Amino acid sequence: MKFRTLQKVACVAGGLLASACCAAAQTPTPLYPPGVQQQFVAFYGHSYDAEIYQLDLVPQQIPAISSYSVMGWSSWTCQMLFGPGGTNLLLGVPRQATIAVLSVGRNDVVHGVSVADHVRCLGQMISALTTRNPNIFVMFTNVEPLGSAALQLYGDLRPQIAAYNSAYAGLPARYSNVAIIDTWTPMVDTTGVGLGYLFESTGIHPSAVGWNIWFAAVRSSLYPAIATGR
Repeated sequence: MKFRTLQKVACVAGGLLASACCAAAQTPTPLYPPGVQQQFVAFYGHSYDAEIYQLDLVPQQIPAISSYSVMGWSSWTCQMLFGPGGTNLLLGVPRQATIAVLSVGRNDVVHGVSVADHVRCLGQMISALTTRNPNIFVMFTNVEPLGSAALQLYGDLRPQIAAYNSAYAGLPARYSNVAIIDTWTPMVDTTGVGLGYLFESTGIHPSAVGWNIWFAAVRSSLYPAIATGR
């Protein structure tokens, strides 16, 4: 697990070259809600999170987060990520986490887990995290598209991905402390195939540009949730 707490110091420089019309001091609007720095965000899930850990992407992509953890396991299904009695999940999401960002769907699609069984696993995860910390906010990324090479390897899983993502979209109506991060839409073409330039040659993991798009989707959901007090 990657676990980090950073202390950040902001410095505001004077405006010797500023024009007279800008002489009055103004407070710039931050690109992120101030509350971000008070959150502990835990990223937990499948191989996407393993790669986020390896590439140390969180401080690059969401520098406003001062406290976070990352744990990912390649090829693990939702039930494996949950573990007996939720042990793996509760290890991967530290007790002090205020927000959990979970990516747990893709391997279930590949392994043919039914939508009903997958949703049941999601419910177990929500219950375990909420029982330990009633104030935690749980954010699931939906299932990203597969690139053409991956579809050739695993078969045409586009209908299954669509069914999963439809189920994900219904979760916030059932759980008040749950939100869905739509990472599928910005990474897919009009036929349901992952956009080639956003994925590595295998069609499974994002390219460098793909990670930029993926994290943009995370930020676009994470920041409003924090700003509105979830």
